[in-house]
Amino acid sequence: MPLFTWSANQCSVYVAGIQIILLQDVRAEDRYPLERVSGIGSIRGMDLVPTEALYSITVSGFITRTQQAISAGVWPENADVALIGKVFAVEVFSTDPASPRLLRKYTDAKVESGSFNLVSHRQMTLAMTLQALDCSGTLT
Repeated sequence: MPLFTWSANQCSVYVAGIQIILLQDVRAEDRYPLERVSGIGSIRGMDLVPTEALYSITVSGFITRTQQAISAGVWPENADVALIGKVFAVEVFSTDPASPRLLRKYTDAKVESGSFNLVSHRQMTLAMTLQALDCSGTLT
């Protein structure tokens, strides 16, 4: 079960192709639950096979870009309306400022839970968890 934590890379959240959130700390978990497979007429397990890929991304500490959030139709005054059902993409880039390279991309992600705090007209969060349907790329 690979578990990746990024702290020095540039991470962003996009809504409708517009970058609205700058992430500070990201923890991504890729899980592949195993299911026992048995043969016909045998009650003993013959193998353990993955049945699905589960991708979850937890962020702690992020800042919403207010003008971009307004343009994307996401406004922090009502988190239920702003986040429930919205589809996100989470991208992780290398830290090379000359030519940042896309390392990992989580697509079709939706918010599962979060706790928010509004400070100085910017929405900041304590924690947020997203579930993604797909993931591509590698951290090497």
